[in-house]
Amino acid sequence: MTTIDTGGRSVSFETVGCGPVPVVMIAGTGLPGSFWTLAQLPAFTRWATCLLLDNAGTGGSDPLPRGGWSTDAMAGDVAAAMDALDWSSAHLVGHSLGSAVALAVARRWPARVSSLSLHGSWPSTRAAPHLGAWLEARRASARLGDGESWSNYSFFLVSPDHLRDHGFGGGALGTVGAFVRSMPFGSHAGQYDAGLHHDAEDLLRTITAPTLVTVGADDFVTLPRYGRAVAAAIPGSRYVEFSSAGHLACLEKPELFNRIQQSFLRHLTAQLDAADASAARDVPQ
Repeated sequence: MTTIDTGGRSVSFETVGCGPVPVVMIAGTGLPGSFWTLAQLPAFTRWATCLLLDNAGTGGSDPLPRGGWSTDAMAGDVAAAMDALDWSSAHLVGHSLGSAVALAVARRWPARVSSLSLHGSWPSTRAAPHLGAWLEARRASARLGDGESWSNYSFFLVSPDHLRDHGFGGGALGTVGAFVRSMPFGSHAGQYDAGLHHDAEDLLRTITAPTLVTVGADDFVTLPRYGRAVAAAIPGSRYVEFSSAGHLACLEKPELFNRIQQSFLRHLTAQLDAADASAARDVPQ
């Protein structure tokens, strides 16, 4: 792990792999960079160098000050980590809140974004009252340090099929649940404030970087229509839905997710393999 000081705050990250393609991987709410080690690595490390960032208040990164939580502030941590590695630009991969942070990087430093991969994304919380209610409820439990509530409501993160087959203790929920329980609960509560104030509607149509947008067809958090709206607003973007997968599609269907993400990053204009067509579909925009 590498820790840097950003004006009195510590920001922690690690790099994995030694390939020539620089990739910044930004996890969702309450999760550190090592989230991506659960299923995505070493799929990328043979050809890329991956920067796994600990979002503010997770891993070794300090929280942002009260009142200072925003996706723009979290984007500043991404830029600081890239600066520490002398990366002038990189491919940004973000899941959920991580996708909002990636968009904030694109707003502030567009020249530093080689491409965007937005997984479980949404244009604006203001225009998504369902998601806003979810974030407010999760923020309340985080402020109370109530890990039990997190577990009780975690079924929203996976598809009905996945929950039926694996229950709360297995599959994606079991993996992430064990991961969450290993960390201090509540230090990331401000990340919900950042999510609640996310608004990229005006930004999306100005993005020129190649962009991949994905969502689980059974995502009950960032609904598929939110992902479709993001893809429709970004010129030339590619949109993929994972059938029978929820908000944690990257863990529910890791091999397929990794193939699509890898294909996009390595070739950008590559089409889905015929073998993947039955499980993931491109949606005309």
